[in-house]
Amino acid sequence: MGRLSGRPDASVEMAVSCLRQRLLAQRGFSLPELMIACALGVVVLMAAVELYATVRELERIERTQARMLDQARLARHLITEALTAAGHPGCHPQRQRNLSPATASAVKPAILPSEALVIRHFTPGAQPLVVEPGDTGARVLLDRPHGIAPGQLAVIAAKDAAGACLRFRQASADRVILDRGAGSAAVNQKPSAGYQPLSGRLQVYQPEVTQFFTAESVGIEGVQSLYRRRDSAGARREEMVVGIEQLAMRYGVSTDGDARVDAFKPAHAVDNPAQIRAVEVSFLVTDTRGAEPRLRHPVTLVVALRNLP
Repeated sequence: MGRLSGRPDASVEMAVSCLRQRLLAQRGFSLPELMIACALGVVVLMAAVELYATVRELERIERTQARMLDQARLARHLITEALTAAGHPGCHPQRQRNLSPATASAVKPAILPSEALVIRHFTPGAQPLVVEPGDTGARVLLDRPHGIAPGQLAVIAAKDAAGACLRFRQASADRVILDRGAGSAAVNQKPSAGYQPLSGRLQVYQPEVTQFFTAESVGIEGVQSLYRRRDSAGARREEMVVGIEQLAMRYGVSTDGDARVDAFKPAHAVDNPAQIRAVEVSFLVTDTRGAEPRLRHPVTLVVALRNLP
């Protein structure tokens, strides 16, 4: 039989005391402490969400700016390349012999001032071979079509060491014969010293008109694009760069006849296109993804004309 006593054993008291202390130590947080902890957690979570949204927005802006930089670079290249070729005569003017009468081959301005950018120059075309080397006749037989329409002004440059260069109008409709004769309409003059001999491979240059303008994009509603028209492409509208708007030009003119620009004027203020020595082109590059507010970046370039009359 166990021993009965009115006083608990000391070991039992110690065990109960230890248990009481453990329970007190594990009682958890009070209600005010829980409310403070929850409030701090919400603040931290909101800060993390805001930081994430900011980082994503910065990434979007960087990607957009990179795309806009590519758009601007391509537009600058296309316009600069075309302006550099403005007024190109096909070969060096000092080597060129002109058979067309002055009235038929009057020099047209390289730049036609307007609200669109209109550029005139000679562009390379076919490269036929002379069938009979040293041909000095008015009609020169070729091994392939030359691509020159009847009555069209053209420049023929020989690729051999002699470097003959001839400016004339095609006098007949024959596709494989260069006809530099007078023709029934007297489109060319007969040279007093006879016709230049032509041999070897020839480079045909034909007049080209290139026009740049902006209009609504074909594939993206509400977005403008840079378009181009070329005579050699059938004057059809070619969409070149999406996201280009507000194309504007100012024309640098020289009023005293030298190569220096005296003033930049809008198209309506240019009285004589032959005085144009440079062109200032400005446009806006826009974000094509449609995000609002839409990013826009202004671009301005100035190109001096190389082929002055």
